[in-house]
Amino acid sequence: MTTIVLGMARSGTSLLAKLLLDCGLYFGPLHKFVKPHAVDNPDGYWEKVGIVRLNRAILATLGGSDAAPPPLSPGWSHDPRLEDLRRKAGALVSEFDGAPYWGWKDPQTMLTLELWQQVVPDARYAFIFRNPLEVAMSFVRRNDYRLANEEFFDLHRALMLWRHHHDLVLALLPPERTVFVSYRKLMSDSASELPRIVQATGLPATEEQVAAARQSVKPELYRNRFSASLVRELSAAEPVRELYERLTHLAGAADESNPNSEEREAMARILFEEAYRDLSVADRELASWRTRAFQLHAYAKRLEAQLGVGPGEGGGTVPK
Repeated sequence: MTTIVLGMARSGTSLLAKLLLDCGLYFGPLHKFVKPHAVDNPDGYWEKVGIVRLNRAILATLGGSDAAPPPLSPGWSHDPRLEDLRRKAGALVSEFDGAPYWGWKDPQTMLTLELWQQVVPDARYAFIFRNPLEVAMSFVRRNDYRLANEEFFDLHRALMLWRHHHDLVLALLPPERTVFVSYRKLMSDSASELPRIVQATGLPATEEQVAAARQSVKPELYRNRFSASLVRELSAAEPVRELYERLTHLAGAADESNPNSEEREAMARILFEEAYRDLSVADRELASWRTRAFQLHAYAKRLEAQLGVGPGEGGGTVPK
């Protein structure tokens, strides 16, 4: 029986994966997992390297990445360029032969799911989602310790990326084989949420196993917490708020609608900090381009002297 853990990065996918692993879901041998990151995720990602690399290759073949998704119209997975990658997906799945309960977790699967559904058409899904504003803030704050080759995120871009990922995957998830999990509710009420998730995925975990697994839930680590109603106060956020409310309904959860004064103050402070950060980035980029312009101007002056021509002579112009 296959269970795929779905969810966008920064949404609690690692926590949900660890809970299901402790309840009997097999992800493969530990030495084939992505190594933890000391700052980003010291407890571990619980992602199989082969699947992560394959998802990355699928997106790259189509001209994008998880941070800059390629345009994916329905039926994209039949692209002839993906034939070899589709075979590799089948080979990765065959490595789980003999395991009665197996699956994987990789946030990139949010984008590549259509192809995987051809390989494991009867899979079940444990789909975790988080308040889009919290996810966006987590992406923005991650700018302070970006991993190699990662891109800079501003708040608006992160929110639109959240919308894109969730719109795409919701169109593919069969409700009868999907358990929707609210990160907020899982963190606040794991005593009822984890048994519900285990039952929906069909794992044969005992009450003792479930109770032991719950020790991985650490509410004190729930950071960047905001009321969902704050989303509507950001520009271009109405579709994002509606999508989050839909997900919340599917998970049988509820999000408070009225933020308190402390949340509003925290939100205002973060928006100011990010505006100042964006300005600082722009200043650095401007300084870099100004330095480059001076370098090019000096180079042009040297060429001018060597060739014995003045500004505008010889059919060209010299930078001022």
